[in-house]
Amino acid sequence: MKPHRIRHQFLLEPELSEKLDNLSRDPSTTKSAVVAKAVEAFIERRGENELDRRYGMRLDRLSRDLSHVRRDVDMTLESLALSQHRKVAPYALSNC
Repeated sequence: MKPHRIRHQFLLEPELSEKLDNLSRDPSTTKSAVVAKAVEAFIERRGENELDRRYGMRLDRLSRDLSHVRRDVDMTLESLALSQHRKVAPYALSNC
């Protein structure tokens, strides 16, 4: 037994109706299947936009914070390397 489906009726512009006819010319494809997949894709994209709105600002802020931490770590490492070089350099010159 096929799963229960609900019938819907809607109107399409002539150009869009022609495109739907062209997509459903293959005997293994029905207009219902094409429309169902299009509606499902539309709803999924809309859900992704909702996730972007909900978490996008937070992720952007975390990304900026991570960039600042990386910058600070790089500056700290450069400072440590420079201070170590200054400690070692006089001994290297005196041994020459």
